[in-house]
Amino acid sequence: MRSDANRTNDGSSVLQPSIENAPLALERTCPIHLIPDELLLAVIQLVVERKSPVQDLTKLTLVCRRWKAVIDGTPAVWSYITATEPLPCIKRAIDLVQDAPIDLEYNDDEAKYAVEVFLQAAASRMAQWRSVVLLVSSYGVWSLGPLEEKLPPNLEKLHITRHRAILMNRTYTLFKGQPAPGTLRDIRLHFVPIVVTPLFLSESIATLELDGLVAVSVEEILRILQACPSLRSLELGLLELSAPAPSVLERYPEIQLPRLEHFKVRLLEDSLTRVLLRTIQMPNVRTIILPIQVQHNDERMLDFLAGSADSMTSAIHRIISTANSFEIWFEERKFIVEAGGLTVRWITDGLSLERVQEVVHGLFGHLGDKSKRLPTAIGIVNCVKPVEWMVWLDSVFDVTALFLRQVIGHPDKLLDLLSSPLMEVNHPENRDHRSNRWLFPSLAEIYLYTAWPKHVSKVAEMVRRRGLLSEFVAPESVRPRIRELRVDQYPYGDWKNSRVPEELGYLKEIHSAMDIYLNGRRMP
Repeated sequence: MRSDANRTNDGSSVLQPSIENAPLALERTCPIHLIPDELLLAVIQLVVERKSPVQDLTKLTLVCRRWKAVIDGTPAVWSYITATEPLPCIKRAIDLVQDAPIDLEYNDDEAKYAVEVFLQAAASRMAQWRSVVLLVSSYGVWSLGPLEEKLPPNLEKLHITRHRAILMNRTYTLFKGQPAPGTLRDIRLHFVPIVVTPLFLSESIATLELDGLVAVSVEEILRILQACPSLRSLELGLLELSAPAPSVLERYPEIQLPRLEHFKVRLLEDSLTRVLLRTIQMPNVRTIILPIQVQHNDERMLDFLAGSADSMTSAIHRIISTANSFEIWFEERKFIVEAGGLTVRWITDGLSLERVQEVVHGLFGHLGDKSKRLPTAIGIVNCVKPVEWMVWLDSVFDVTALFLRQVIGHPDKLLDLLSSPLMEVNHPENRDHRSNRWLFPSLAEIYLYTAWPKHVSKVAEMVRRRGLLSEFVAPESVRPRIRELRVDQYPYGDWKNSRVPEELGYLKEIHSAMDIYLNGRRMP
């Protein structure tokens, strides 16, 4: 057999290329083999698919001896386990993860087996569970297995969500009724019939979301919140609760949440919402989202928001005071106000202008003239508000953007109002005399989402007139120029024989400095 070692002049030997040692030579000279193990692991983790981490890692161990040693010898790379992989893959990950924290994820749409089978396959390492994220079926009866029977002592995140809020014949008790582990920071339960009564959370909880649970009372909600003073994010929704007894409110006059930054309620009874707003003290909150349902002429919730003596109102005023812009949306049966981190949604069969003015004054009145100096976006979705609504908004806010989502309904009156200066009331010379003032004089952006080409024609004409007509009607006024126009077609609209591109192109010729977008593409 030929020797691969040749002698040099100084007597040392060198390895010569041959068929037998070619892989070894390649391993020593290939650039990927020269990088440190830490960098190699970073590269490997970039190419591993989230749906098949164990299978991908197993394939990569076959590349060479070094890759196999690095991957198999790094427990952390095996810590993410998903139910999209076969059970033998889970067993392999459990064997190689050693003492590293484990993250479990189950999605019923993609899983190859039931959720209890998945959890049971990882139960031998339950002490290492760091996070459990479960998206479970809305139908049938299933079990949470180990989560019902034992307490994972080092669990930091628990998310359990059902696809839909469909009634089930059974309920679930977590951790066998024991207090949650002190390590738990993030718990989100959505539409799962978890029995809350024995759910004892620790003061370490930072994120809490309870949505669509069963067997919940106002007292239990208040008890849970009082036990979580470190909360930073709180969301509550679809909880069927009866009005609390006076004795309950006496036991919980105030709940201090000094670290809370995000607060959201969704489809709660107004009675519970009022209790929460009056009870929870959140001096550092940055985001408040309040959907309010006004039914049967019961507008006490609006009375509450229009008030000014409550701690929650003070928090709302503080958020509004730091806002850089406002958004006001009108939808069919809805009225939405957004300011900085505040979002208030009214779901109603119809509010009068006078009622909306009262609440808006309660929310923004403390700003004085500041509300007129901050840019405001007005959104109108499938509804047409009377002219007096728009004139009132113009007197309170500085409207700089207009969003029109008109799949049904026709905003002709509003567009006519925007197309020329306002009529001057009681002018001595002419009853129809036009003033120098335009509606929304600072309007610079328009977004139109519609099924009807004629809406595009109407908007294009309005933009053209605002840019040109002011020179003749009111030469001393500031010309209300539109800087950006975006037009998107509703998917089921028939634009086949329309002249929308030509009309927008002509508008671009007249106003060359304007940015015009059609279905997301900027027109040249």
